[in-house]
Amino acid sequence: MTDTTKKLSGPAKDRFFRKLFADDEGVDEATASRLSARACSIVTSLRARQSALAALERRSPRKRVVELKSDGGERQPAGEPR
Repeated sequence: MTDTTKKLSGPAKDRFFRKLFADDEGVDEATASRLSARACSIVTSLRARQSALAALERRSPRKRVVELKSDGGERQPAGEPR
């Protein structure tokens, strides 16, 4: 029997939350960043359906997600000019 879910932890879990919130049309960029940062700090690991992971990869427009630092400033994602 094949697994229909995949365990995510560490960077994969964090990437999942960033894509999940950034992909939602009803959530603005700042709110998506805040929600993903909060989820990443609370959740240590999760199991996600493989079909949902694949769909999220196909739909994700690879929008820039701004990560908020604890002091309220913004940190640019790696590879982007400052």
